[in-house]
Amino acid sequence: MASALGAAFFAACYAALAGFNVPAQRTFWMLLVFAIAYVRGRRPASSLVLCWALAFVLIADPWAVTSPGFWLSFCAVGAILFAIQACGSQAKRSRVEPGNAVDWDKGVGQSASAQRQDAEYESLVAACI
Repeated sequence: MASALGAAFFAACYAALAGFNVPAQRTFWMLLVFAIAYVRGRRPASSLVLCWALAFVLIADPWAVTSPGFWLSFCAVGAILFAIQACGSQAKRSRVEPGNAVDWDKGVGQSASAQRQDAEYESLVAACI
């Protein structure tokens, strides 16, 4: 609990030092929303935290949508969150595949699918040469 409140406090300090521009406000509101949820024992989705931060930034400054920093900040974080979610769901699917069993004869800790990828890469390099 103390760490969440400390993070929110330092986010406020960072935003104040940065002049409360839009990316600093986004950072502050995202950390504050997450800290409040964490203190209450909840784990909100990252997209929900981003939407709350968007709402608070627009409440504080409705003309923020005219600045490029607004669009760059929120679109970049949205793209990062989307990529993390996509990689996470792909990792969940690939963990249980039978083709990912470890073949200890060919390499310590190297999965069978990684060995196939290595062989495909070597054949591709040989074809290009």
